[in-house]
Amino acid sequence: MKIQKLAVKLLLGAATPCVLAAPFAYLPSPDTNQVIVYDLATDSTRSTTAGKILTTLPVQSQPVAVAPNRAGTFVYVVNKSSNSVTIIDSAVNRVVGTMPTGSKPVAAVTSRNDKKLYVANSGSNSISVFDLEKQQQISTIASGGSPSKLLSSNDGRVY
Repeated sequence: MKIQKLAVKLLLGAATPCVLAAPFAYLPSPDTNQVIVYDLATDSTRSTTAGKILTTLPVQSQPVAVAPNRAGTFVYVVNKSSNSVTIIDSAVNRVVGTMPTGSKPVAAVTSRNDKKLYVANSGSNSISVFDLEKQQQISTIASGGSPSKLLSSNDGRVY
């Protein structure tokens, strides 16, 4: 229970677009191979002790990051040990697919128009680029090092 309260405190204290798909927050749990879905609508005061766990969703091995699309309709879970991304339909909070990535993915970000997903692969020193309509990889970009984070700027560039 202490871990859950700490997770809620972190989510509500540092609510970034990387974990939120309103009114839900998605927290990867690498030790259990699940994503914990918090219902933030039940916490109108943004209390650090409230926040109801709506459900837990099984994903692939060692989920380490989540990336919602900008529309808030899908959440992409980066699974480091299984070299994959799990796709969650956030309208129904259900796993709807999985896409293979490069080696040891650690971060992801969607494009400004929600048509592409970029995944940083620390083990293969690359960025995988996915077409989200087809749910398939369309290219690989060599990163020249081990990428650990990704950022999508307001002008649509990915860093």
